[in-house]
Amino acid sequence: MGAPAPAGSAAYAGGTFTVSGSGSDIFGTSDQFNYVYQNVSGNGTIIARVRSQTNAGSTNDKAGVMWKSTTSAGSPYVLIAANYQGLVKVQYNFTGSVASTTYAYPNLWMKLVRSGGAFSAYLSSDGTTWTAVVSTLNLPTIPASATVGFFECSHKAGSLGTATFDNVSFVAGP
Repeated sequence: MGAPAPAGSAAYAGGTFTVSGSGSDIFGTSDQFNYVYQNVSGNGTIIARVRSQTNAGSTNDKAGVMWKSTTSAGSPYVLIAANYQGLVKVQYNFTGSVASTTYAYPNLWMKLVRSGGAFSAYLSSDGTTWTAVVSTLNLPTIPASATVGFFECSHKAGSLGTATFDNVSFVAGP
């Protein structure tokens, strides 16, 4: 998204997605990152384990899961992101964030749940026991028809960062 240089890439092999992305940030009209997504309508849950992330030269790099209104820069969103050191936060609509804790790769599971205009964010070290980071975040600016997926942003123009994801799932409803 946002035409960062160099352009990112995504590959899938053996149950693992490898996503490379550059870009300055996920913020306002300068959204620049690589986003692997699908169009969805209504409620649902996305889960992914972030197995690894490279150090592209910025402690503000991001990899994680996201719900975004559209693929246009500046469209409303909510995401769970981790940097290469495993520091996790929930970020939304360019105006807010909730810091969490640090997780060790490859034991960083993320879950983002949508129910109407309310979103909940969870983390886990094993994919079984979940801890709420945000239990209810009301974001009516994200329409029922939106995108959901996972992303990588190096947060350093001209440099690619790479993240690997596995155990990726999306379940629609309820």
